[in-house]
Amino acid sequence: MGTKHTGTTHMKLGQDLISLGLKIQKHEVSLDYVLNNINISALEEINNSTDWEKDVTTVGKISALMEIQSVTQSDLARELKVSRQYVSDLLSGKKQLNNKTVSKIAEILGVKPYAIIKA
Repeated sequence: MGTKHTGTTHMKLGQDLISLGLKIQKHEVSLDYVLNNINISALEEINNSTDWEKDVTTVGKISALMEIQSVTQSDLARELKVSRQYVSDLLSGKKQLNNKTVSKIAEILGVKPYAIIKA
């Protein structure tokens, strides 16, 4: 798949795509508009390849979603009813994430748990 280099970093493009997906879900951007202005064959090619997901940890996915949605560690801690330090320890790997916590975080971030659990 050929792409033009526009000075955008991989991280920024990924964030922009996730942000666009969230805007589509919230009906802030028309799906028809996006479909008429995006290379669908490139999107399908990428969608059919999940190799990139193997390199992204659960914590990495949570952190990316938090950043995109402007959710702070304090916000997440408040919603989880835990300390901000506990959230910091989870996101830094000092404490282990369990399935119950991942499910709660997924709910807070508006995604399904399987979307953030490392494959």
